[in-house]
Amino acid sequence: MVEGPNPVREILGRRAPVVEVLVGETLPPEIMNELLESAERGGVPVRIVRSGVLETVLTSKTPRPAAAVVRLQPFDPTTLLGDPQGAGPLVLLDRVADPGNVGAIIRSAAGAGARGVIVGEGSADPWGPKAVRASAGAVVALPVTQSASGREVLRAAKDAGWQTGALRASGGEPPDALDLTQPWVFVVGNEAAGPAEDVLAMCDRAITIPTEDVESLNAAVAASVVLFEARRQRAAVARRESVTEALATASHELRGPLTVIRGFASLLATRWHKLGDEERSRMLDALDRESAQVTRLVEHLLDVAQLEAGGLRLRRRQTDLAELVRIQAREIVSRGESLEVEMHEPEQPIEAWVDPDRFSVVVRNLLENVAKHGGGTATVSLSREDTRVVLEVRDRGPGIRPEDAGRIFEMFGRGSTARTGGRGLGLWIARRLAEAHGGAVELVSCGPGAVFRVEVPAEDVGEEAD
Repeated sequence: MVEGPNPVREILGRRAPVVEVLVGETLPPEIMNELLESAERGGVPVRIVRSGVLETVLTSKTPRPAAAVVRLQPFDPTTLLGDPQGAGPLVLLDRVADPGNVGAIIRSAAGAGARGVIVGEGSADPWGPKAVRASAGAVVALPVTQSASGREVLRAAKDAGWQTGALRASGGEPPDALDLTQPWVFVVGNEAAGPAEDVLAMCDRAITIPTEDVESLNAAVAASVVLFEARRQRAAVARRESVTEALATASHELRGPLTVIRGFASLLATRWHKLGDEERSRMLDALDRESAQVTRLVEHLLDVAQLEAGGLRLRRRQTDLAELVRIQAREIVSRGESLEVEMHEPEQPIEAWVDPDRFSVVVRNLLENVAKHGGGTATVSLSREDTRVVLEVRDRGPGIRPEDAGRIFEMFGRGSTARTGGRGLGLWIARRLAEAHGGAVELVSCGPGAVFRVEVPAEDVGEEAD
């Protein structure tokens, strides 16, 4: 049983195998309504319980009358040791006695993208009330299982090609000195004694977190540090790979326009007086068009590099979005692209708390998407909803297939109905820049006539502008 409104809300959001939700009639109306709506969306039955009844079966000292009954699905721990390539780490608990630590480790493992947690002998029950509360519902979202022998798990892991590392208070290597992008099993031992000596002997490495003024860290804290260091390293590798892919794609895409530019420039330089006015004009137009393509690609690459390196700095100020849209539309048309924009805006200017230069890229990329794939006509609507400004861009193109809805926001992702060439970077950059502003870009209608919705803060909320 999962106890408390927050854990129940969490597991309902994770689509866990919930059998039933129980709510006490004394639960505050706003919390009760939220749980009822979440349960209804997931098709989970709900039972309203009389005042005082549910509280008698809950185990917390000050119970809040909400609980969910979840069906456990036991499985063999060795199933988590399948193909290790590309997998997040596994956590093996060896005699971790405190259920609060067990739950906290499970929660961190879920947050860090671990493959699962194996609870070895001598450890607290991961499905006990205190462990479940400490996991905040993650125990039913992440693969968690118990093993009668952690040593057998380690032997199977080593046979399957996993690296194995035991966390210990001293004498080990710092986690940032290890390559944690490989498939690892992290062994977390008893709070006082650490892993058993024979378990330590079976592990490839001992891992120690450097500390100052304290002898060691709490078991759950230590596990969290190592898990998130592994996540950081995997993310850094992914960023490097995406930038490398961007550069490889860019080198290919630059070759075409640069070949045209060099060829026409050479002709104009060596045969200027032999060319007629019409030929010169045609070549100069081509040079202008192809150089604009190179410029846009370089701008995209700079955006990719800054976003992936985490070095993007925003200089926000109140910005009139209608004027910003008009400026970007004029710029696109000036480059020879076919685009018409119909504005729908209230009488009062709609302002957002954005970096106008960076947010211009969001708007420009969405409008360029209309010019290339959306029929060349955009209807742009501006409105304010509470503390957010909403900008919607509707096109008149064939639309986007539902199966492509996620792909178009990936780096180099393009929809299968795309009519003309494109690098597949524009929407990815638009979404990432909007998120850097604390906002979002979503496809809210696949069409025909796709609709993109952008949300950003309307006012300064005192956040750092990095």
